[in-house]
Amino acid sequence: VRSIFVSSGIIVMIFGVLLGTQGVKRLTDTVESIEDNNEEVSEIVTEAGGVLTYLSETGQVAKAYGEDILLYLNGFCPNNPAIEQITGIDFDTVTTLTASELEEIAQFVDTDVVRTQDAINQVAETTEDIDDYLEWYNDSDLVSLAIMGALVILPGLLIAGSILASCEMITEALQCSLSWCILPLYILVVIMSWIGCSGLVITAMMNADFCLGGAEKTPEASILEIMYEQSIDPKSLEYQAVTYYITNCVNTYPFQFIAEYESDLVQTQAALSSLKTNINNFGIGNLTVLCSRDYTLLMDLFPKMDETLEGLIQNARVATELLRCETIAPLYVDTVRDATCNYSGSGFAWAFASLFVISFLGLLMVCFRSSWQDEIPYDFRDIGRVAGDNDFAEHTTIPVANKRKAAQERASNVSVSSERTGVEIEIVKEGDPSEEGATKPKQPQMKKEATGFVKPSWSDTSHQDTPKEPAFKPTFDEEDIPLADDGPTPTSTASTTSSWQTFQGIRGGYGPTSSRREPGYNASVDDHETPLGNQKS
Repeated sequence: VRSIFVSSGIIVMIFGVLLGTQGVKRLTDTVESIEDNNEEVSEIVTEAGGVLTYLSETGQVAKAYGEDILLYLNGFCPNNPAIEQITGIDFDTVTTLTASELEEIAQFVDTDVVRTQDAINQVAETTEDIDDYLEWYNDSDLVSLAIMGALVILPGLLIAGSILASCEMITEALQCSLSWCILPLYILVVIMSWIGCSGLVITAMMNADFCLGGAEKTPEASILEIMYEQSIDPKSLEYQAVTYYITNCVNTYPFQFIAEYESDLVQTQAALSSLKTNINNFGIGNLTVLCSRDYTLLMDLFPKMDETLEGLIQNARVATELLRCETIAPLYVDTVRDATCNYSGSGFAWAFASLFVISFLGLLMVCFRSSWQDEIPYDFRDIGRVAGDNDFAEHTTIPVANKRKAAQERASNVSVSSERTGVEIEIVKEGDPSEEGATKPKQPQMKKEATGFVKPSWSDTSHQDTPKEPAFKPTFDEEDIPLADDGPTPTSTASTTSSWQTFQGIRGGYGPTSSRREPGYNASVDDHETPLGNQKS
């Protein structure tokens, strides 16, 4: 039992170390990779959100400026329709083109910016959810380290207790500590190992279903099925963006409208610049006289509009750079392909194998928890009952060495008498008769009366069961009692240091169930507790 207990404890300690160095470390690498990529995605989302906010707010300003400019462009010179023949400048074409560009950038602000912001907000919510899961995992690091430490320390203490018990060096205080302090903690750790093992099985199966899902057995197929189950419209920007990035950017770029918006801004800026140049070339005074209209306010709007358009162009380019394939696709590959489906697989395998071995062998150690208790001999009667201790077998927490010593001390001078046999025995611890000066134990003596009838003496009359007197009263001397010649009875465990605590069996007797004692009978047992006639070696 102790060999199995110690071996199981050593294996538990080894797999506790492997759980930390292989299983948990690989899973931690996976989590760190996901955390780094998610942090980078969060930065992109935050920056893109700021860009879209600028485009929205500044676009509203540009839209207001554009509406004021359109007031001048619609009917640019109402009092003189032949302005082109007079000036040689096609103001109608220039103003029409400029008005068209202003209307397009205004449409982007009203529709496309809002749609893009909604998609970015959904991505931001997803990254926050991932952050919450990662934060929970990071908070559980201390618990994991505590469990791994317990898987090394607690089995080590139990193994030490078992070894000390095998050497008969363990104390009652240490046994109490192991039984009531260390063992409950270890049982708790084993239960948590079983729970962790079960949780890993469920998590690993979910991870495998995700990585090998769909008809194509790929994570991309699983993502598409998830979006289908959530009833996401395939024509929506979210669906098109996800499909674009997970397919390594082979589909149509979903944010093409941002690039088109940037192009519209550039063309609008060019059209306004051309109109401003033509007005300056003809002269604002001449134009005012010719058209009977004040164009001073229009000329003041040109620099404001140009500055606004320049800011929109720069932010549109930033948005295009943030959302391009080369920025997003590598993050998806690192997070899903490498971390989730590659690194985590080996981590789950090591963690599950380690926890399963720890749980099984830990339960086996709990079943063999008697390993740090005292070792009770198979025949314990000679240990306890030499001194009349019938309850010795129940007191298994008392060290054997101490109990054995106490039994020997109490057995130094014990008188055993029997009414049924008429024998009174005195055991004296005199030493080995082979040694010089040693005294041999006294032979059993019969007490006689004048009539010759043998009347046994009892030291305790509560067990008196005197047989009826026989019809005759034999008379004989002490020398007439035949003694067995079968050799000495093997001594008990507690009296191995005093080989003369045994005596030769007596042939014949007056026991209630037996009329004859067998050779090898051990008379060192007190008849007050067990009738001498019923005892056999």
